[in-house]
Amino acid sequence: MSNTPKSDAIRAYALAQVGGPYIMGATAVTCTPKYRRSLATGRSAAYADKITDTCPVLSGKQASCVGCKWQGRPAHDCAQLTKFAAAAAGISLPSGATSQWTKVDWGSAGEIADLPMDVVCFVYHERDGSFDRMSHTGIYMGDGTVIDARGHQGGVKHQDVASYPWTHFGIPVEIVEEVGYDMTERPTYADERRPTLRKGSKGAAVREAQQLLNAWDDALQLAEDGIFGTATKSAVEAFQRAHSLDADGVLGPKTWAVLLALDMDDGDDDDEDTLPPPRPTITQGSKGEDVRELQRMLRSLGYTLEIDGKCGPITVQCVKSFQGTSGLPRSGVVDANTWAALDAAVSGGRYTVIIHDLLESVAIDLTNQYGGEMVPEGGEDNV
Repeated sequence: MSNTPKSDAIRAYALAQVGGPYIMGATAVTCTPKYRRSLATGRSAAYADKITDTCPVLSGKQASCVGCKWQGRPAHDCAQLTKFAAAAAGISLPSGATSQWTKVDWGSAGEIADLPMDVVCFVYHERDGSFDRMSHTGIYMGDGTVIDARGHQGGVKHQDVASYPWTHFGIPVEIVEEVGYDMTERPTYADERRPTLRKGSKGAAVREAQQLLNAWDDALQLAEDGIFGTATKSAVEAFQRAHSLDADGVLGPKTWAVLLALDMDDGDDDDEDTLPPPRPTITQGSKGEDVRELQRMLRSLGYTLEIDGKCGPITVQCVKSFQGTSGLPRSGVVDANTWAALDAAVSGGRYTVIIHDLLESVAIDLTNQYGGEMVPEGGEDNV
């Protein structure tokens, strides 16, 4: 393993983050409910839910951060982890896994089979077979292991390089110069990756394959004995058929890559360069995840309403009040301009609601609409 100042600085930063939180878009800022809420804004409903649901406070599991395993820890997504680790060594990387791979003038780079096993560098996972699109990145530690921010549930992990189907590596010029000799002379990943297994194979690699196959389909109930027999061969064939691979019963590099990929946490490693899809116009009566996102944003700004995914009278009145304070027409319709104003208000930490005016406007409008009967708390869509 190379022990040089820049390599050591990268390793030290990465090791300090192990066990820390992963949040899509996080930039080494301390994890708090407020920070998570700001990062959820503007994301698709599915990603927003992952960001909030993995927070004990935002998910409603507890009232404060006390006891949370991520309390006080800086949060990263995959590319920000590599960016800040590089910065610790005075090396500049852009944000985004794809941007790093395509825009950096690497000192040495290539496919993962040619990864020098004893040099600190950055590793990448190719998206859908596209050489110029990377969906994930991590820090190769120069010792056969990788540290990467891989999912909202798992956070930052330190695992064997073979635990994830990395496809490429990049070594910064500064590291190549510091190491000081030809990368082609060093031992490579191809020399040490998992062996091809077939009927009759034995050992730890077979046992690992049996464990992964059982995790894929617990109905298999393979004996995890390290012996590649008829049952294991049949299980491999079934796995290969299910994943459009050649069903030859041989566990080679392609089958290993797919099998290991299934051991990931929650698929949160999409490149953060990808923009979220545009959000739809919301009117009274709209339902679904986009309405829940709207309600979360309004609540974060101080409005009192239920987050139930249904745009009823109270949600509409909150929208009207927000539009009034933002200089927009009080239509109650959440269009592109209203979404943009909400994004700006939430991300900027703006809390502009005047509670008295909000309650007064809700009371007046609902009294007029329902003949003097107020809507029960939490029952806005049951009237």
